[in-house]
Amino acid sequence: GDPALVNRDYIPDSRLMGLLHVRYMISAYPVEGPGWSELLSSRERYLYENDDFLPRAWMENGVQTDDQEQGGNAGSVRILEKSPNQVVLSAEGPGRLVLSAVDYPGWGVKVDGHRQEITRYQALLRSVTIPPGAHRIEFRFRPLPVFWGIGLSLVGWSIFLWRRNP
Repeated sequence: GDPALVNRDYIPDSRLMGLLHVRYMISAYPVEGPGWSELLSSRERYLYENDDFLPRAWMENGVQTDDQEQGGNAGSVRILEKSPNQVVLSAEGPGRLVLSAVDYPGWGVKVDGHRQEITRYQALLRSVTIPPGAHRIEFRFRPLPVFWGIGLSLVGWSIFLWRRNP
């Protein structure tokens, strides 16, 4: 069917979209729900701003289970470097640093050069508990299956080339 008609009655959850760092939304139909402020409109397009927008990374003033709500900022967070496979931040603890990025196997984190365990925030986003004081946090993507695949490919190519040229 036509997406503009099928989704016409759906109202996106501004809080969940805010957790995923979504600030603006373009829609083919008017959205009349909490958390969305209309910025511009034309005949068939509407631009909204998310009132529940959150930054790329933030500190929570305590540690909770994934199902609990948490409020308030404990300290400041700054993104120092960002690439597809690495995010480096500085943060003031104590609390839970939340990165608005989906947790996926292969990601690891170091706090001041020491490995820490990544915990999931709201059962989806990457987070880590930070002790009191200023810290450097590094999230890196190093998926083990990729390195195994590269190693096995090199072994396979070595055998192929060795058998081909005795």
